[in-house]
Amino acid sequence: MSRFPLCRSLLFLALALSLSACQAAPVETTVQTPTVDTTDVEIPSTPQTYVAFVLNTHDWVFPEDSAASLNKVIDIHEQYQVPVDIYLTDPMVQLYVNSYPDLIERLKTSPYVAVSYHTRPPSPYASSFDFLHLDQMSEEDRYDTIYEYETHAMDLSTGETTSAPGGYAYLKELMGYAPYVVSSLSSPSVQATVNEVWKNMGARFTLVHGTETTLGDEKNGLYLRPETVEVKGYEQAGKSSAEEVVMAAMGEIVDPSKDAFINIKWHEDNYYASGTPWNNVYFEDGDAHGGAFLTPPWDTSVGVPTTKRKTVVQVASQWQLYEDLVKYASEHADTLTAINAKDLVEMLP
Repeated sequence: MSRFPLCRSLLFLALALSLSACQAAPVETTVQTPTVDTTDVEIPSTPQTYVAFVLNTHDWVFPEDSAASLNKVIDIHEQYQVPVDIYLTDPMVQLYVNSYPDLIERLKTSPYVAVSYHTRPPSPYASSFDFLHLDQMSEEDRYDTIYEYETHAMDLSTGETTSAPGGYAYLKELMGYAPYVVSSLSSPSVQATVNEVWKNMGARFTLVHGTETTLGDEKNGLYLRPETVEVKGYEQAGKSSAEEVVMAAMGEIVDPSKDAFINIKWHEDNYYASGTPWNNVYFEDGDAHGGAFLTPPWDTSVGVPTTKRKTVVQVASQWQLYEDLVKYASEHADTLTAINAKDLVEMLP
């Protein structure tokens, strides 16, 4: 059965032409029914509602918990045979390669996983973290600097690149394909250069937040990951059922005549931490959404003691809602088409 079922209505055409010829002699009547060629008739399709599960991984402070959460997410998606998008940062790739090689292999071989790539501090082009002042560099120097970061590993204490392989290029080598979506929210000039580097390495999509995007939209030479409705699932845990979350998202679809894309998002640390574990390492007062970034070198040891852990009940509610949502998608394939970024590439016009 096709991964993308399209319900189409049959189009029936019936044309009749009657010609009568009247003469003074005996009247003869001729009735002609022309043959209608329907081979070029375009049959309209019913708009689809697509749902994508997105897991962002970025927590190097608690590596064991991060790896365990990622493995459990993959378990759930393999159990219900529902695709998932998993976004990795370079530090997480380095951590998994060195300490959890079986997880890297699983990310590579699971038929339900599509790997993508994003950035977090101390990447100098992570959101609001330009400690190198990339926006003041020439275009050539900026490109070369970003290329260096996307081909080498990054030191979490200094923010500098090392001699080890890393970045987007390393993840591409590990997976055997170019990670599909890339994300880094920077100033416009820096963002354009970052996207150019990633595009030249094989990326297909980038993303923007806070605005609706449609399949085929582009930015800086990359396609935009389509998004009609963003669902921050981790904020609904313990508050709403899976059905209520999905129904609320579908209620936000403004134009039912177009395909809709519902993206359901989690971070791996949502399952065990209250707050982002590395915020206190890189930002004043641990505020990544308004506080100034601290200058290097950074004390990476402060993450553990300053991170508040979720309670047993909170952890259970996160996992319960996540699994219920994946199960709901698997049981409602008649109204929801579950996809990941690999599918998006195949759907491009």
